[in-house]
This record gives sequence, structure tokens and C-alpha cells, in this order.
Amino acid sequence: MLSAHFGAEGFLLLALILLLLIQLAFTTGLARALAQLPTLPQFPNGFSGESTLHATVVIPAFNEQENIERCVRSALQAFCEASVTGSVVVVDDRSTDSTPEILARLALEFPRHLKILKSEDPPDAMAFHGKNRACWSARNLLEGTHVLFLDADVRLGKTALPDALRYAESEKVDLLSLAPALAFGCLAEWIVQPIMMMFMGALFRATEVNDPTSSHAFAAGPFLLFRREFYESLGGHTAVAHEIVEDVAFARLVKEKGGRLRLLSGAHVASLRMYSSLSALWEGWTKNIYIGLERSPVRAAAAIVVLALLFVMPFAAFLGTLGFVWSASGTEASPDVSHLGLAMASVLLIFVARGFVWWKLRVPFGLVWATPVGAILVMMLVVDSAWRVTTQRGWTWKGRSLSSPQRRTANQNVRE
Repeated sequence: MLSAHFGAEGFLLLALILLLLIQLAFTTGLARALAQLPTLPQFPNGFSGESTLHATVVIPAFNEQENIERCVRSALQAFCEASVTGSVVVVDDRSTDSTPEILARLALEFPRHLKILKSEDPPDAMAFHGKNRACWSARNLLEGTHVLFLDADVRLGKTALPDALRYAESEKVDLLSLAPALAFGCLAEWIVQPIMMMFMGALFRATEVNDPTSSHAFAAGPFLLFRREFYESLGGHTAVAHEIVEDVAFARLVKEKGGRLRLLSGAHVASLRMYSSLSALWEGWTKNIYIGLERSPVRAAAAIVVLALLFVMPFAAFLGTLGFVWSASGTEASPDVSHLGLAMASVLLIFVARGFVWWKLRVPFGLVWATPVGAILVMMLVVDSAWRVTTQRGWTWKGRSLSSPQRRTANQNVRE
């Protein structure tokens, strides 16, 4: 397959071979990482002679009128089982939409298992970022052996909480995090989210996360199930009050304190719709992507180069080679068709990579042809996130500034 020609054609051949090798290494690494991600086992009959499982589900909610009812109803399903008792606590973090009205109606419908409260003003010596304040506000309502912090955009299957509790009990896990399946709606999600999931799937290796001897730590924030006693020994959400990416901060803290951390796929029992529009997606990822890169300009630059090599160059090489073959067809300059085969193989490996994230994380398979557009948008997100986090200008989540910890007083008229 190697060409004996030199010059531009020889350079093209070497470049295509190198690109294919890079793509092959990434796809292989992604496949290995996802294959090593355990799946939450199912316990159809529970444990023989098991005691009643008792947990508190805490859902922080700020302007979640589109999500909150379905999330709450899905969480309440768990308490229909005789083996599971507890309650769902929704903390309204001063919503300005119809979230409070929806919650009031649900509270009347489920008076036994549903509790609603407003987020509190922390003492002057404390300050919180993001949803940490709302989670902290539920501290006095935590009951049972475990506490689950659940994002409002998550939908739980009926067995999600019982199976997670049984697994945590059987494996003596202090923090269990589940990666839910992703649901897409808007075009921005279809072209950006798969890139993010492939990138994160290769980066956060479950074998190292789940290895107590490794310092590698990661947790999926939408579903964090703590053993309550251990959670309180950490100091609760006070311990991560200043963190924007509080899930990873908790994961690191658990390992530092000698706790047992587990990351599993929960795609078969839970789903997540992260963003409903391009603007929401942009605000959400610029909030934390640079923090995930450890606020390092070098890491950010490397991420951009890797994104270009993995998701833009294969399509560019295929289209460029195809155009070259077409224009030079029948002439002495006609290139070897092996060039086109190499370029096509690089593109096909992207389809294979998408197949792996569909298999393990249930990331919808579609619009693969838009992969280079999604990668370019992610590169722009990295740059914008670096600027916002560094300058702390326009660094927001749902309109709330993240540039300084949130402090509120009881008599302050809050409208965020």
C-alpha cells in the first residue's frame, strides 16, 4: 500500500497514515475505557433477608419548570417498593419561574414522601457556588443510611434507586456515582454532546477511578449516592462550597479520606437531558470545561489540537483526497486509491467510536456527519471558557454570576 512516489503525494500518504494511527489509538483507548466501566447490576429480588433500605433523595432546583415534575415523579417511584423507605427533598433555590407552583402542587399530591423547602442564607463566614447552597440547605432533613443528590434534569427508572442502594450496601461504597444515558432534543446537543462524551469517556478511566490505590478521581454530578455517615464526616456540602465542579471535588475528597468510590454506568436505569438550547449548552459547558482542564492554558491548547486531529482532520482529509482523486482522474497525476482508502478508514473509526459510546452510555447515534462542526464548536467552547473563568466576566449559570461566591442576607431582595 505504501507509495514509491515522493513529493506532495508521498507527504500526503505519510500524513494519512499518521492520522489513521492517531484515530486508531484513540478509538482503541476509548473502547478499552468504556469496556472497563462496570454497569450497575440489577437485584430483581433484593438480598435474602435484607433489611429495609432507607434513603433521602435531595433535588436542588433553580428555574426547573421544564424538568422538575418528571424528575420528582421518577424519584418517588422508588418508595413504592416495600423494601425502600425515605423521602424526596426538593430545595427550591429561589426560582423565578413556575417551579415553586409546580412543587406546591406535587407536595399536595405526595404529602407522605415529598418535602419542599427554600434554600437558606448561609452564615456570613460561609459562601457557596452553584447548587452547593441548595444541597447544604437540606442538611437537617437527611435521614436513613444513604443520601442521593439528584439533578433536576435526570429521570430515574423504577429500579434505579433500589438497585443503587443494594449495590452500595453490598460493596460497602461511600460514594456511588452513576453515568446516566443522554437524551438529545435540540440540534446543538446532537452535534456537541457526543464529542464531549467521547472525550470524557477516554479521559476518565473507570478502572483507575474505582481503584482505591489510584489518585484518579471522577464522579458524575447528576447522580451522587453517599453513605450518609461518611458524607457528614466530610462536612457535607460545606466541604465543597466554593467548587464549581463539585462532583469531581467530592470524588477527590472521598479518596483523600480513604473512602470507597465507585463510578458505574447507569444508562439502563437513568437518563439525562442536559440542555434544551444552544445558549443553555454554551453557558453550561463554558462554566466548567476550563476548570476540568485544571485551568491550564497548556491543557486547553492541547485539547484543541487533539479535537482537531481526532474529529476535524479525518473528514477534511477524506473530502480533500476525494476531490484530488476526482479532479486528477484519468491524468498522469492521478493518485493511488489507497490514499482515499486511508482517509475513509479514519472517518469510519469515528463511526466506530460513536458506536462504543452508544453501547455503554446510550449516547444517541446520529448526525455523525456533523462531527467536525461539533468539534469546532467544542474548541470554541474551550477558548471561551478559558476567557470567562480567567477574567470572571460573563461566567454564569442560568444567569447567576459565578465570579464570586454567593452571599445573601435575609432581608435582601433576591432576583437572579
